[in-house]
Amino acid sequence: MEPALWFILGASLQVLLCLNFQWAGNRRRLLIILALCSIFFLSGRPALEHLGITALWFVGVFSVFFSIGFRDRLMPVVNEQTLLYFSLLFWYALMASYGVAWPIAWLFVVPSVGVAVACFTDWNPGRAWRYAFYFWFSFVMVFLSWICFSFEHAAELLLSGDLGAEGRIQLILLGMGLVFFIVGAMILLSLMPGDIGPVRRERPGGRVGFWKVRPQWKADFRLVERRYLREQVSFPVALAILFGEGGALLLNYGNHWLPVSQMIAVTAVFVPAMFGLASQWKKIR
Repeated sequence: MEPALWFILGASLQVLLCLNFQWAGNRRRLLIILALCSIFFLSGRPALEHLGITALWFVGVFSVFFSIGFRDRLMPVVNEQTLLYFSLLFWYALMASYGVAWPIAWLFVVPSVGVAVACFTDWNPGRAWRYAFYFWFSFVMVFLSWICFSFEHAAELLLSGDLGAEGRIQLILLGMGLVFFIVGAMILLSLMPGDIGPVRRERPGGRVGFWKVRPQWKADFRLVERRYLREQVSFPVALAILFGEGGALLLNYGNHWLPVSQMIAVTAVFVPAMFGLASQWKKIR
């Protein structure tokens, strides 16, 4: 039972972090989500004999319901500085994990070049570009959490009967990581243009087809507008991020001082916390 408790503790901590530890104002909605999750899980789950694997499934299902119930609140705030910082980290994780020869790696060049142009020129991205940049940032966060989180390692620890201090810490981090990954994936899926479709309208010259943005996607545009800060990063700060962070990542890539997952954690969490670059943790109230 002990491994499952440490894993659930980490997941609970990540949920509270997502809500900025504001339990009182969100208690009712959280309890409703927990009840719905319990009903769904207990009625439809496969027979699971081990408590640790049951905890893994339960946290996963809860994270899906949590993402749906708090979607607008969970969407982070980003700006050009954040985009540049995490775009560099993305390319490090991609090269270190898959290599530049990965067949679809070229697809990521366009948003990365767009971020670079926005950061190093006076270009003011339009509404569509801001939406695309926000989508790109969401994808990067999901990709980084996917690299860091290991289902196999989590299952191995949860099935272990004897945990040391290191194992308990890893389970807490894995519980946090699973919630973070699923929340990010659900936000990313919600931003996909599934509400765009061809419609037909009567015109004097006959029925013609055209593409129409349906109301839900318009609401998504407005939500992203509030989450994307239109502040221009200064040229010296952009250069400092490019050479400082880029140089550190390049040195670690060549010398293998830290494993990829640890380097991502250090760069994505501890460095932004120290220098105030982690605007993705800020929430609009």
